[in-house]
Amino acid sequence: MRQDIREFKDFQADQARLAEAQGRPRARGQLTQGDLQLLIQAEVSAEAMTGHPDFDRFLSYLQNAVVICEQKIAYLQTQLNDPMVVNADEIMGIKAMLTDANARKEAWQAAINLPKDIMENGENARELIVDESDA
Repeated sequence: MRQDIREFKDFQADQARLAEAQGRPRARGQLTQGDLQLLIQAEVSAEAMTGHPDFDRFLSYLQNAVVICEQKIAYLQTQLNDPMVVNADEIMGIKAMLTDANARKEAWQAAINLPKDIMENGENARELIVDESDA
């Protein structure tokens, strides 16, 4: 099993323990948000919306990926700030995962902005091409 899958499963287990500690036990067979994270749509900022329903639905899935990254970043920050974590290799591993999570978040955010940028800049490029052909 890949390292990131194992870490994600550990993260899910930690979330289940936290829910149980807060008095929110999970019924057997009940799906949690963690189980359905890939299918969750998140609200996309108005500036990234394209006006096309299919693109906007796609963007909502990407926005959920950003939310997942933000949750992982918060979890890793908590681990990094934990005074009980003193092993240098463990600290370096957490820092590496944190760097990866931040890079993934930035990539998802760039992907969210891409359709609108293509539509806007494509229209500008089309206008420039038409203007040059008229000259």
